[in-house]
Amino acid sequence: MRLKRKVTRQSKRVEVFTGDNSDVMSRFPENHFHSVVSDPPYGLSENGKNYSSQTIADMITTWAKGDDYDYSNRRGFLGKDWDGGVPQPSTWKQTFRVLRPGGFVVAFGHPKTVDLLILSLRLAGFEIRDQIMWIYTQGFPKAVDAGKQIDKHLGTLQTSGKYVNLQHDIRGGQAFSEVSNIGGRRMARSLEGQGGYGKTMVPAYEPNSPHAEEWHGWKSALKPAHEVIVVARKPLEGTTAQNILRWETGVMNIDACRVPLADGEKVKGSGHGGSLDTRNMGWGFKRVGRDPDLGRFPANVIGEFNDDLQRYFYCPKPGRTEKDFGVSDPSGKSAKNPHCTVKPVRLMEYLVRLVTKKDGLVLDPFCGSGTTGIAAQNEGMQFVGIEQDVKYADVARKRIGAWINHVQAA
Repeated sequence: MRLKRKVTRQSKRVEVFTGDNSDVMSRFPENHFHSVVSDPPYGLSENGKNYSSQTIADMITTWAKGDDYDYSNRRGFLGKDWDGGVPQPSTWKQTFRVLRPGGFVVAFGHPKTVDLLILSLRLAGFEIRDQIMWIYTQGFPKAVDAGKQIDKHLGTLQTSGKYVNLQHDIRGGQAFSEVSNIGGRRMARSLEGQGGYGKTMVPAYEPNSPHAEEWHGWKSALKPAHEVIVVARKPLEGTTAQNILRWETGVMNIDACRVPLADGEKVKGSGHGGSLDTRNMGWGFKRVGRDPDLGRFPANVIGEFNDDLQRYFYCPKPGRTEKDFGVSDPSGKSAKNPHCTVKPVRLMEYLVRLVTKKDGLVLDPFCGSGTTGIAAQNEGMQFVGIEQDVKYADVARKRIGAWINHVQAA
């Protein structure tokens, strides 16, 4: 089940700035943007060991004093320096300043570091309203086999001479990370240089010591299958009604984000098949009525499910065609999108539609390759993006421009 894509035929304001996001945001007046929809750095480490309890304590102490923690010597996802840590409270404070009262921040986070993201947002003055789980099936297990590590430690590690077919399409943007954790960095570099393969062969492992035999099959992590989307809000100015009338913010566009029903499907009043009547439940509410054809109320889950459970907005990760659309090299030839964490256009459309009125102004202070800008255009909204990396900013402008031209020509 998929939502129908509705795109605007008239181009709206689009600007992509290159530079430090706090510096760029300082040029805008306060209470300027209707919403912030962004995929900021997750602050993941290369080896998973740079978030000790002492590091966390130092980070919180520094933030509580109103200062920025020093990320200069930290490297994150795939060794990227821009992923040394989650955005600091100072960045979110500048975001808070330019966002209208009642305006929402919708920010992606990783399960390992979303606690720091939420703390940073709180220290900047935002209210945490919810967390949306974006569930997908394309995640790839990166766990280490305990038996293999024991054999390696004991000096008894041997390969069987056989090879195992991973039967996994690693042509996506995370090929290097996925393959290096299994087949080593040399294999990952080879795949990266060749554009990836549909199937990958790695040496098979068999335990070669009693201890390894005992612990073979025990692994260090689960398969990643979801990302967190934090929903925060700048406090209202007055009542909800007063805030809406002055700032056009503060509430979510629920009806525009309802999940369509399958052909012939009707939504029942309760899970027991009867009308929803709470008068006898101690809440004091009367019988609830609603349009049975309106669609399901959007939930704080976005994901892929089987037919029996498909009651949520469906959106898988983007394919290579979508990622690369509009990207070109200096000679004008088609090229690959160099950004490694591209989000689906349909997902970003859903999110900007959820928290932004038509013709509203969306800000993405971590613009990346511009997917939020594409989504804002498709939903009839204005967009301002900020990206510190010159290469990514150029890709963002090309992708947004190509998408606008494609829609207008359709």
